[in-house]
Amino acid sequence: MNDILNKLHEAAASPRAQMDGYLSQGKKIVLCAPVYTPEEVIHAMGFVPMGAWGGDVALNRAKEYCPAFLCAIVQSLLELGISGAYDGASAIVIPSLCDTLKTVGENWKYAVPSIPFIPMTYPQNRKPAYGVAYTKAGYERVIRDLEKLGGIFSEEKLLASIKVYNRHNAAMRKVDEVLAKHPEITAAQRSDIFKSAFFMTKEEHTELVEALIEKLEAQTPAAEKLPIVISGILTDAPALNAILDEMGLHIVADDVAAQSRQYRTDAPERADALNALAEKFANMDNCSVLYNQDKPRVKWIVDTARARNAKGVLVVLTKFCDPEEFDYVMIKKACEAAGIPLTLVEIELRQPQSRKSDQNEHGKARQLVSSRRHINRIENAGGRQTETDHVGQRIEFLADRRRNLHQAGGESVQKIEYGSDQHAPKSLFEVVDAESEDHGRATRKQIAKGQNIGESKQSQFHTVIRC
Repeated sequence: MNDILNKLHEAAASPRAQMDGYLSQGKKIVLCAPVYTPEEVIHAMGFVPMGAWGGDVALNRAKEYCPAFLCAIVQSLLELGISGAYDGASAIVIPSLCDTLKTVGENWKYAVPSIPFIPMTYPQNRKPAYGVAYTKAGYERVIRDLEKLGGIFSEEKLLASIKVYNRHNAAMRKVDEVLAKHPEITAAQRSDIFKSAFFMTKEEHTELVEALIEKLEAQTPAAEKLPIVISGILTDAPALNAILDEMGLHIVADDVAAQSRQYRTDAPERADALNALAEKFANMDNCSVLYNQDKPRVKWIVDTARARNAKGVLVVLTKFCDPEEFDYVMIKKACEAAGIPLTLVEIELRQPQSRKSDQNEHGKARQLVSSRRHINRIENAGGRQTETDHVGQRIEFLADRRRNLHQAGGESVQKIEYGSDQHAPKSLFEVVDAESEDHGRATRKQIAKGQNIGESKQSQFHTVIRC
């Protein structure tokens, strides 16, 4: 099993190497920006779809085209394009599912002229017949642009690609279920399983994931840790995953756009394949960038947390991601009503601009090990504390004895802010004074057993991690 996990990690950690490998085979690569780029069409026309979700890279040139309040995912996408990280790609397809993505394509045309921009315009009202027709027209536009690059389209080829992608969807849904029963798979390893799918052909990735499922189902699960549901657009920050693993948390389900969200819906397998693909998009739901005034995503999160016996929900917000921020209020209220503890973590992707040498080949800055202690600054925003409320204390993680989370010698700080209400609710993640290693171990045992977890009260545990 370790061999499979290592292969998935290598693909997730080295997208440029994956890209170069396909180029050396004479294959053409089309970049797929988030979210819901029609990969089946790209695959059917003979190209390799490859995810382009940005990365933890210093934002320099992107600032010439983007205001500071645009989300870092999209800004880093543009930065990587300008820096040459995607050189060799034949085109990039950028969908129009948020305000930032609607504008970045025009900037891409001027900032990265060597890689053609192909727009994919989706309708807001995607479910009615006219919405399906609009989506189909958008796919037809993508097809015409890909034909200019040498691609050949046919309904038969698209149907074959739909079958490939449906099989991959099924494997990813299955692995999500299996991982919920295996706490020994770390948050970092779970992230690799999903992230690697962006940089491999679906045929290759499906084979590895199906083999992993077989290995896991034959393996006796380890002792349960604290089960949680995680939600957000992108949750692959190494610092965040290290914290989750250090605290003994087990992700039993995710509502993450870059992970399980995209695999919930299959396209019908029938002869009119392009219509079927448009219907797939109409049938998709439970996502912040898919318009639905009823917001079924909120109920999905609560129902899933209950079904998998999660002890809390972790919402990971990318700073300035408007769709996710809009939904958070409703998610928070729904979790409060259901008595499910909720924790909010805000991720800001930012790297010191002077450490270009510490970036890997794809522009992904390394999360280097620090030899010093890192201090979490915990600020109490007011409110009366109880004897069980550990939030508001200043703590040390004793970084020399645990996995390092930050750039060595850098000035990045994990800023943890707590906002309590009048009743000083308990936190999902027990925050304690880790003065000694023994104390830290005892705390992790408490967390793993689910002790000191508020069952009916909610946390407003707001964390900002600058990577």
